[in-house]
Amino acid sequence: MVGDIIRYRLLPLIVAFALVFLFIFVLVRLASSGEDLVAERERAIELAQEIYAQKKEEGVDFSKGPCLSENLMDGWVADIVHNPRQPVDDVPENQCQSYRAGRAFRLVELDPDGNVIRAQ
Repeated sequence: MVGDIIRYRLLPLIVAFALVFLFIFVLVRLASSGEDLVAERERAIELAQEIYAQKKEEGVDFSKGPCLSENLMDGWVADIVHNPRQPVDDVPENQCQSYRAGRAFRLVELDPDGNVIRAQ
């Protein structure tokens, strides 16, 4: 009798509660991951522009679209490209090798004047 009560009344309630809790947990994680990604993107842009300023002071030539940083942040690189793109931007020596090789999955692209073209 007690086993039947647990099996047919209490167990379905526990499972339903666990599923609702899991659903809410997933929704909260998805919402916060979007905010985290926006903050991460903004930080990557900030770092890329700092590196750009340092390299500009050092007299680096940006006309060929060099890679600014192979490891801007975990999984991020920073690259210089022209807008619109020019053939020099597609030369492998001018591109971030960690991005080309798939070791980095996100990039910040700045133009030769240090303006953000894209960050993804």
